[in-house]
Amino acid sequence: MKFRSCEITPEQVRLLLFKECDWRGRKVLFDSSTIERIPADKNGKPDQHQKNDNPCIVEVANGYSYVVS
Repeated sequence: MKFRSCEITPEQVRLLLFKECDWRGRKVLFDSSTIERIPADKNGKPDQHQKNDNPCIVEVANGYSYVVS
């Protein structure tokens, strides 16, 4: 039996984290589609030419800031 490998790109993945309650129903705690990857300057801050508002920086890694939009 042959199996084909399924190739999934990171753009095709969306992570949702819910909290469920019997009375209140579901509440979204995290949605990965709200995170934006922006090139950072040498201080780890987002490039201000691309974003004019005050971003909420979640993480800075490998020259990119991850910002909640």
